[in-house]
Amino acid sequence: KPKTAKLWHDERECPNDNMSKYGCGEMCLVISKDGHIDIGQAVFNRIMYAISCGKVVYSMDEIKYWAYVKDLLPKGGKE
Repeated sequence: KPKTAKLWHDERECPNDNMSKYGCGEMCLVISKDGHIDIGQAVFNRIMYAISCGKVVYSMDEIKYWAYVKDLLPKGGKE
């Protein structure tokens, strides 16, 4: 049985896949602890991971769940 990737992560897991040398990473969908749903880019500023969603930057302790957008999309162009 093939191992499947876990789609949703909680605040204890940092989005550190494919970080560039500038500290920018993958696009993520965020569900904050106060119930907001947003989309943004994973970032790392040498001290902490966060997800930057336009005017709001969520630290990991403000996030209930997050997922990589690429993991939520259909594979191979299938609908």
